Amino acid sequence: MIITSIKATNVLQYASLDIPELPEQGLIAISGFNESGKSAVGETICFALFGRTFSIMEGELDKIIRWGMPECSVTLGFRVAEIDYVLWRLLDTEGNHSASLSLAQDPEQAMARGANAVANTLVTILGYEFEEFIESFYLAQREISTPHPHSQAIKVMAGVAPLECVSAEFKADIESQGDELQRFLVDIDSTRKDIVALDIQAGKLQDLEQQQADVQQTHASYTGWLHDLRQSLESYSKHVPLIHHANSRWRVAIMVGFLSLLIAVVTGASWGLMSYASELPLSVRVHELFQQYLPGWQVSHIDWVGFAAVAFTVILLLSWLRVASLNKRITHLQAEAAALADSLARLPARSTEAHAEAVESPVKLRPGQAEYAAAHAGIAAISTPVADAREYSVRETGWLEQQLGDTDSRLAELAKDIAHERALLEQSNKLTVIAESAEEKHAALLHRTDCERKAIELLASASVHLANNFNREVRELAANSLPQFTESRYEYLQIDEDLNVRVFSNEKKDFMSLEEVSSGTQRQIMLALRLALSHELSVRTGKGRQFVFLDEPFAFFDAVRTSSSLNALTGLDEQLSQIWVVAQSFTEEQQGAFAMMIDCNRNLESVPGGYMNAPVSLQPTAAL
Repeated sequence: MIITSIKATNVLQYASLDIPELPEQGLIAISGFNESGKSAVGETICFALFGRTFSIMEGELDKIIRWGMPECSVTLGFRVAEIDYVLWRLLDTEGNHSASLSLAQDPEQAMARGANAVANTLVTILGYEFEEFIESFYLAQREISTPHPHSQAIKVMAGVAPLECVSAEFKADIESQGDELQRFLVDIDSTRKDIVALDIQAGKLQDLEQQQADVQQTHASYTGWLHDLRQSLESYSKHVPLIHHANSRWRVAIMVGFLSLLIAVVTGASWGLMSYASELPLSVRVHELFQQYLPGWQVSHIDWVGFAAVAFTVILLLSWLRVASLNKRITHLQAEAAALADSLARLPARSTEAHAEAVESPVKLRPGQAEYAAAHAGIAAISTPVADAREYSVRETGWLEQQLGDTDSRLAELAKDIAHERALLEQSNKLTVIAESAEEKHAALLHRTDCERKAIELLASASVHLANNFNREVRELAANSLPQFTESRYEYLQIDEDLNVRVFSNEKKDFMSLEEVSSGTQRQIMLALRLALSHELSVRTGKGRQFVFLDEPFAFFDAVRTSSSLNALTGLDEQLSQIWVVAQSFTEEQQGAFAMMIDCNRNLESVPGGYMNAPVSLQPTAAL
């Protein structure tokens, strides 16, 4: 960050402060006697940037306002990474604090408004805050002392602050996760106990389902047997009378056939004898019999006997056909009626002993094996009357219906047991999912905690590494500038992890503590250290060139030491390109080192111009 312009009203002792077109590179001198407002320029810059100053606490900001004035304001122009900004800030005695930040090319369009918004935006733009600024770029009018090694500013410069911030977040996270881990363990234990309490038996549901399948199969078998038995009984009841009727007709057909056979044989033989052997005694006798039993019989009637023989032969044939047809029908009817015997044979095995009749039921209990054997033989032979077959079959169907009722009850019980077991398994599965989810979360959280602990260790190692590198870089940077500040009397520094400094004396050929060197040399060493810290912070922010404000850095220096220090600052560090130097006065020789000189007067209240129009020197010199 490079300051390009300052314009303030009623800030500290200045009624007006207007310094435009500041040089971007080189030394800027602010000179004047005590109480002339030299330090006020630096405090004005500090107030513009951060809304406070080094010497005035945040609770006393009204002291920034010039005595007797209702408010103060400051407009600061600055450049960061080749981008120009304008920062405006106002403070009144009522404690109202306003601020705005905009690009110089469009000052009316604010990037941020309000003190907090501007502060947050500036951190992004500058890369540092007030504490880091005070410990590096801004050297207030005070003794130059060793920075505190564990201050936030030093941690930011070293790059340790972000790591410590992350580490602190990890530690807070680990602490907060402790209760959560314990809660997960309690939940897991409670859920597992609930699962055990359900008393789920492995394979029980499969057992019950197999039993249900077996009972359903048995039920289907009983249903089939019952339907088959009823159908067979109806068939038996229907076909037995038909069999009896067919048998009667069969017997008639047999009788007719037998008689037709006899008549056909007698008539045929008679016709043959009388027609072809009439001279035989037997033929004569047959003729006589015809005459005796058939009045009006004549020889001419012999042909009618032949016709009768043919007719009865035809009747015989028809009778034989009728008998064959009836045999076929009787066989079919017997087969249909015999289905009842087959149905009975397909029923489950029976007891070897007959059952007693049920006391409270009109249906007899199932017959025993002996009774079944007798009934089955009669039914199979179609000799059992329909009424007896029905009475026996009703007892069998009654038993089958009882078995169906028992299987229905068993199926209902199994369905209830299966539903209950499934509900238990579903509840167990849900609890298992909950437990496994909790275990996964616990494992993930535990893994996260372990990772965070490991990360803390790594961050600590990285912090040590960064701190060591920072210490080494600061030591090297300070050592590079120290010979220029001390005219090569001191060239090497030792800086430990607590930023304690020892300097190598070319005269003594040994390292010396700061207490062993003069106060002027101490300040030169501390100035070299301060500039090294400023360089590190500037590099760390990565925002380009940076200004440094040094308020009375040569307060205890003699003219020679001051001149050598000014010469050392000139072109010392390209990163620190704009260096403000405050002193009471500079010699003519020293003034040649400055790109701009601002001469303050205790009797003036304005820069430039002044109180009662008294002139103030504002003398630019050639840029370095």
